[in-house]
Amino acid sequence: MNYRFGEFTLDPERLELKQGAEPLAIEPQVFSLLQFLIENHDRVVSKDELFEHVWDGRFVSDATLNTRINAARRAVGDDGKAQAVIRTYPRRGFRFVAELGDIPDQLPAPEYNPQPASSAPAHQGKPSIAILPFVNLSGDPEQDYFAEGISEDIVTSLSRMRWLFVISRNSSFLYKNTGVQITDVARELGVRYVLEGSIRKAAGRVRITGQLIDARSRQNIWAERYDGKLDDIFSLQDEITAGISSVLSSEITLAEIERVRKTHPESYDAWDHYIHALPLMHKLEPEANAAAKSEFTKALEIDPEFVSPHVGLAWCYALEALHSWSGHGWQSLEQVKQHARAAISFDQNDPRAHCALALAHFWIGEQTQAVAAVLNAIKLDANMPEAYGVLGNALAVSGKAQQAMEPLERALQGSPRDPMRWFWYHGMANTCFALEQYDMACEWASRTSAHREGWAFGHLIAAASAALDGRQSEAETEVSQLLALIPNYSLKRLRNNPIWSHEPDIKRLVAGLEKAGLQSK
Repeated sequence: MNYRFGEFTLDPERLELKQGAEPLAIEPQVFSLLQFLIENHDRVVSKDELFEHVWDGRFVSDATLNTRINAARRAVGDDGKAQAVIRTYPRRGFRFVAELGDIPDQLPAPEYNPQPASSAPAHQGKPSIAILPFVNLSGDPEQDYFAEGISEDIVTSLSRMRWLFVISRNSSFLYKNTGVQITDVARELGVRYVLEGSIRKAAGRVRITGQLIDARSRQNIWAERYDGKLDDIFSLQDEITAGISSVLSSEITLAEIERVRKTHPESYDAWDHYIHALPLMHKLEPEANAAAKSEFTKALEIDPEFVSPHVGLAWCYALEALHSWSGHGWQSLEQVKQHARAAISFDQNDPRAHCALALAHFWIGEQTQAVAAVLNAIKLDANMPEAYGVLGNALAVSGKAQQAMEPLERALQGSPRDPMRWFWYHGMANTCFALEQYDMACEWASRTSAHREGWAFGHLIAAASAALDGRQSEAETEVSQLLALIPNYSLKRLRNNPIWSHEPDIKRLVAGLEKAGLQSK
């Protein structure tokens, strides 16, 4: 029997919750809890009953139960204050109190008429992905829950990436054990990418494999294997989920850049303009930066509330101000904040919008505000490499270098092919400089410059570090390379526009650059 309440429909057989005709993404435990409350709507259900039904009698904390109750309320438009759907009875339990209307079982099933991926209107040009349930190859049916749990967690994690259309778990899990071809899955669900994987358990260890497939070209664009001990299987599940989610963000972006590169410009929509701008933005050249700004602007002309181009423009204007490409200086930095705030105004739940605001604060030396903004991004997406990269950079230059290494390492490990990794290398260089590890600072700065030749500030850190380490010739060479990229750069400009906010570090930076030969004016 299906259940209808308000604009929602719960289908126990299909494990599906809909709002109107639109399936909603909901975790299996939350679905099970909601279904149990609905089926027992004529009475108060105790916590012990919920523990027994939803968690099979396993011990869980009251906090875990409350988290699931809150998630169920959010899914159906309720909250703890209104309690219009799920009511709490202190010291007794919970009851489903919304008015129910049964939906007859004999309603005809919708006619099966799969549409090609290119015609799926919900995607609106964005990349789209289906996560198939991971296959349990261990021969132990008890491990089915672990394989499904990984798949479900990846769906939940990727769904936080607002630029990515993720097919709901209830739709993609219909393909479990069907042997259907990847291309058929993609066509029927209308997606561009499919993630599949497997789990094998033996001798107290587990091996997880995953591969991301571009369904249109049938190319495998990413594959990885994860090994671990079964001693703490749930921690291992969280670690694997975080790793796969982080990597997929950059791999799908890279695949989209390659796809758009081959697309005729006249076919561009807002998404394609945005993706076309990304490699231009990362070139760190004035002409490329201007072209990237143009593409981001075209995307906003098509869709003014598209968050991603605002994030891109914030980055472009920051680079423009730092390198004096336009001569607009602080006006460009104001544009950084303007576009970051616009991104948040259009979607306050998009972690990249908060990350863009954090960068806006970072570029003008407001590191306390930068850390606060980027922590908001991490709350929204705990697997976002860019956020950890920004966090590490902000900590490095604000007197908290001891805390900076961990988020920077997490960014580098979580997305090893990310176009932004040069910025995280720079954060490592800043961290080592702040810790007075000048040889390591030079090494990381060199790596930064090798990946992004147009980034002048890698040479700045290298020059100061080499000078303070007694390597005068190397320091002078780095200053000359800095000035080749920003001819009028001086100690005065550094003092007037410091990104660093920790005064002892600023004094050492100035002393090192002065020793390396950078002029005062």
